[in-house]
Amino acid sequence: MAVKESYVEKVLAAIYTSRNMGILPRSSYYDEHYKQSAALIRARRPYLIKNAITGIGLFGFCIGVYAFTIRAVSQDEFEDVKVPDAVQQSPRAGASTMPSAK
Repeated sequence: MAVKESYVEKVLAAIYTSRNMGILPRSSYYDEHYKQSAALIRARRPYLIKNAITGIGLFGFCIGVYAFTIRAVSQDEFEDVKVPDAVQQSPRAGASTMPSAK
């Protein structure tokens, strides 16, 4: 089986660069321990209240839809639906409906 040298070179180059550069590329907004820098905190500050209000609104909407759905389903009456009798089926090979008496 022939091995393509270009493929091997690409794989080795990827391994070499990932070892030398780290797994994740460094961002200027995070320090060496991946903690937020002061610049990132300052950049996010104007959006904090707006994002919190949006999150609370989305959470409230989801809870409202969930509560409405549960309430609507619990009011359904299924007395008019005919439930068929259980059909007797032969057990499949290897399946047992009786507990073993060993």
